[in-house]
Amino acid sequence: MSPYTSWSESRRRWTLAVVVLSVLATDAGVARWLQHQGQPVPEWPLLVDLLAVLPLAWWMLMRPRARTALWGMLGMVSLGITAGAWILPDTDKQWWTWLEALRWLGLAALLLAQLMLVAQALRELWLIPPGQHPEPVLMSALARRFRDHPIRPLLQADARLWLYAWPGRQVQQLIDNGLHFETWRQGQNLSNQQAFGILLAVELPLAHGLMHLWSPALAWTVSALSLYGGLFLWAEYRTTRWRPISLRADALHLRSGVLVDLALPLGAISAVTRLDRPAPRAKGRWRIAGMGRTNLCLHLRPDCRLPTVLGERTVSEICIGVDEPERLIAALRERLETR
Repeated sequence: MSPYTSWSESRRRWTLAVVVLSVLATDAGVARWLQHQGQPVPEWPLLVDLLAVLPLAWWMLMRPRARTALWGMLGMVSLGITAGAWILPDTDKQWWTWLEALRWLGLAALLLAQLMLVAQALRELWLIPPGQHPEPVLMSALARRFRDHPIRPLLQADARLWLYAWPGRQVQQLIDNGLHFETWRQGQNLSNQQAFGILLAVELPLAHGLMHLWSPALAWTVSALSLYGGLFLWAEYRTTRWRPISLRADALHLRSGVLVDLALPLGAISAVTRLDRPAPRAKGRWRIAGMGRTNLCLHLRPDCRLPTVLGERTVSEICIGVDEPERLIAALRERLETR
């Protein structure tokens, strides 16, 4: 057996994190020591470490599929360029001055991808017949466009963000065939999201003003990221209210906020139990409760791998929060007994 297949995915990720931090710490330490000695910091060791060693370490440890290898390598190179810009003093930068300009090209490409996704979403929304819910149409369009591409769940989550965050748009409750269970009252889930959004709105102008006194560029950068975070919170707030969990004949469709959209086959569930206290974090446990509290646990069959926006993960338990846990437990046990 290959040593890569014998390692768990989490172990490989932790090993990669240790390698990355070790390389960055070593390069930063050597650069600071040379500066302290009054000597120039050479660029070529950083070029080798940050733009060759780190991407190669990522590829050897993660062993990605062909479709994700290019994006992962570009991500590691971007990390290396950013780290090198911080480690190298400005007086010793030659090649790095040109490399730093590439970051703006990456940002422009990201913004262009966002605009293309928004444009596609608007086109699909324009073609939706009156009275039909827009989310299934958007998700089907992206599924046809990207099929089994690993980035598809992330694009679908992004499309949901823009759909539910669109100002002034009235979105009705998402109803499909089956029984529906809301999640916005459990643990004051919706109220907590509302309070967090109000705090962010109050804090944003104050933080922007204070940071602007120190660095205007940093103030606008942080404020732009905070505005995007506020947009995400607004979309989370609306999706919590209008996207219930659905129990169908063959699957339990778990929905939570913008990110979680999982059709869990009933055959993957071995048992369901009530939770009287919040479930702590644990290996193999997936908690889905928003800003509320978990009150129900789905026990899955061994070696069950489920898709998420960041890729597949091995899950043994899914702890969720619903407004009527006893009703969902009774309905789910009835379906499981008849299979």
